[in-house]
Amino acid sequence: MEFEEHCRPLLIINRTGGLYQYQRIPYGVASAPAIWQRAMDQISQGISGVFCYLDDIIVTGSTMEELNEHLVTVLKGLEEYGFKANREKCSFLISFVEYLGYVISAEERYQFPNKVRPPWRCQNLRMLFNCVPSLAWSSIKFLPDLAPLHRLSQKDVKWLWGS
Repeated sequence: MEFEEHCRPLLIINRTGGLYQYQRIPYGVASAPAIWQRAMDQISQGISGVFCYLDDIIVTGSTMEELNEHLVTVLKGLEEYGFKANREKCSFLISFVEYLGYVISAEERYQFPNKVRPPWRCQNLRMLFNCVPSLAWSSIKFLPDLAPLHRLSQKDVKWLWGS
């Protein structure tokens, strides 16, 4: 994502080989993911069946014609913003996708089987409790009641894998 020309003089850093002026947002800038996500949201805005998360774009359609229409609209939007899609990283006409720990298809969404395993230490449970608020959209479906997990974090409580 390129910086506007008038902003570039403000983005000069001193390096070993001399001064360097950034042309694009560098990796490691804390606000870069949010800026990128906003641009992706603008590209996909108003297009039903299109979901963007950072540099991943999922395009769906209930018919082949609808899918092609959505795909063409997304590609035109990317071109308008000066973005390019890497053809080698793209997958077309697939019936399901493994994405962010889920398997998503036209029929269902479920957690990827290899990602489901019991937490083996209290420290892992505490880390889970810290993450749940930020994952609220998915945690409600898979963890509607966290009380049993909170009990597991207590001393001398044995793990029993069950409902």
